[in-house]
Amino acid sequence: MNMNHCQRIISSHAVKRSLVILAAVSALAGCAGQPLKSAAVQETPPAAGTNQAASPEKANAALDEAVKSGRTTASIDLNETPGTVQKGDVVTVDYTVTDAAGKLLRTSRAAVANDPGQRLAPEEIIAGTPAAIPGLGEAVPGMAIGGKKSVKLPAEKAFGLSDPAKIFQFPTVKTISKTIRMPADEYVKQFGAFPVVGKELELAPYFKSRITAVSEKEATLEFLAKDGERFTEPYGEVQVRLDGEQISINIAPRIGAPLEVQGKRGTITAVDAASFTADFNHPLAGKDITLDLEVVSLVKASALGKHAITWLEDHDKGLSAAKENGTPAVLVLYAEWCGWCKKLFEESVQDPRVRLLSDRFVWLKVNSNKEQKFKAQYGQDGFPLIVVLDRDGREATRIDGFRDGEALSRELRAVTENLKI
Repeated sequence: MNMNHCQRIISSHAVKRSLVILAAVSALAGCAGQPLKSAAVQETPPAAGTNQAASPEKANAALDEAVKSGRTTASIDLNETPGTVQKGDVVTVDYTVTDAAGKLLRTSRAAVANDPGQRLAPEEIIAGTPAAIPGLGEAVPGMAIGGKKSVKLPAEKAFGLSDPAKIFQFPTVKTISKTIRMPADEYVKQFGAFPVVGKELELAPYFKSRITAVSEKEATLEFLAKDGERFTEPYGEVQVRLDGEQISINIAPRIGAPLEVQGKRGTITAVDAASFTADFNHPLAGKDITLDLEVVSLVKASALGKHAITWLEDHDKGLSAAKENGTPAVLVLYAEWCGWCKKLFEESVQDPRVRLLSDRFVWLKVNSNKEQKFKAQYGQDGFPLIVVLDRDGREATRIDGFRDGEALSRELRAVTENLKI
């Protein structure tokens, strides 16, 4: 039996019962030369009033995915409604968010943005699941492409109420000793080498430090601060002052400026002579919002089976494939012991929004913990590291550390737009 005959068998039936689908699976497996010993298809019972016949396209996609993955079962959801958003579908949405007074907070619509820089990209979401814009994922089921909806959300269901525990005060002046002593084992752990008298180090912001003495137990370091030196930071102005053996770092913060502390981003809300206040709540916390949305595109969950990411594990062959195919490459440098690497491969890369990009890149993973030359080549200092290379092997961008599926798909799509692919 040839493959065309297999396709005729599948296409000639509106798949209504498992017996018919089982025959199609067996025929397809026989044609492919991959016998499935106990292949069966599981149907999700149709809801009342829905079309109980699975489309040939849906059947083909489910069967193809089962054969490629070596599974002996394939599931087809007879509740699927073509053209209508349902839970699990990938949906692109244009949106506008306004507050209770009608003030524009954010938008993806060019016609609504007050200036081009205010416009954000449309949101790609998984219907029925939480999204970066609260309420968006829950609002789209039942809508169709081109459909519009307006949803009002109270603060607690939007970006949350303002939490006083996320508001902090910081001093505007910090004083440190000009000379410090560091235990020898701590120095080796931090710098990966033994201390040497005269060596200069980057130990603190705004000035270097020099090793002035070394003993068996500790190293003595002197900060090389310059009195009156000034620096400009995103949050304000900084001035260094010397007073004998003391160094003071004086901060003049700006109200409304961003402040990042230990990976958390806040906003400076108040300043006085001795301290300043920063709020690390979401900028829209405590606000009731109105969400106006429009469905721009829709990929049904049943169509996601054909989007699978195939990994190459040879660095040079991967780059050659990218050049030959005329596509960029996603290179993941990982370690077998790295929990975040495992989470990246098992969760982020399996996100439907990432899988939809499967044919836009060559996907390459290298264990740089074992193949150390690649760790050095790409200047890697943590796991995982994702390097996106253009079709000629030049670095287009890099992503340090773990990203969830939503963030990873967003950053990879930005690369495709920049490279115009």
